[in-house]
Amino acid sequence: MLGIVPELKDHAVRFGAGRASRYFAWRVADRLAGYMPYQGFLLPASRAHAMLASNGFVCREVALRELGRYASDPAYDLSERFLSDAQVRGDCCIGVFAGERLVSYSFNSRVPTNIDPGFRYEFPEGWVYHFKALTLPEWRGQGLHGRQMSAILDKFAGFKGLTTLVVRTNYPSLSSFGRLYFEPVFRFVIVGKGAKRRVVADAHSSEADGKVMFRAQGRDEVFAVTKLESG
Repeated sequence: MLGIVPELKDHAVRFGAGRASRYFAWRVADRLAGYMPYQGFLLPASRAHAMLASNGFVCREVALRELGRYASDPAYDLSERFLSDAQVRGDCCIGVFAGERLVSYSFNSRVPTNIDPGFRYEFPEGWVYHFKALTLPEWRGQGLHGRQMSAILDKFAGFKGLTTLVVRTNYPSLSSFGRLYFEPVFRFVIVGKGAKRRVVADAHSSEADGKVMFRAQGRDEVFAVTKLESG
């Protein structure tokens, strides 16, 4: 756990001592017993705002085969296995480039997608799962995640909106999605280790056939987290 010290210092500087202490408590709980708290968000298409890329940046769809050259660079967190699965799902990657360099990206899927090896996120037809959004550290703070919205709106014209899941101690991502007008709509926690991992959700959820289901306030549509048999 000594490796967490630099992260704690960074969190304390950026987000305050309170959030840094909550981050530390989560890391300890997850390491000892398994504890992964998620916040589910929705961004209805009517609330999504197109944003033009800043001078010096180009935002566009990135072919998945084009991303293969980044798999060997740990800064991009793109494994060959992940890219292979994204190809099978038909995911769309939207990237922001500074010259020839990819500096920010996100993935977008129309079909149910595994959030880890044991659980799958399912959502109604017409919604797009917006996930794995990353900006290289030296390019953060310039709104590059938001610049992807225009390309996403063009790609998925006529869709109902975007949905995403964020770990509740990932404060930079929570802030980023908040700035983009994503609405927090449900929460759940994956607890336990190995085959004993399970989903614990709030009183507004229901469970059937291995699924924990959520209804966003004011919507009849169901969003769900399903435990995979192999999980």
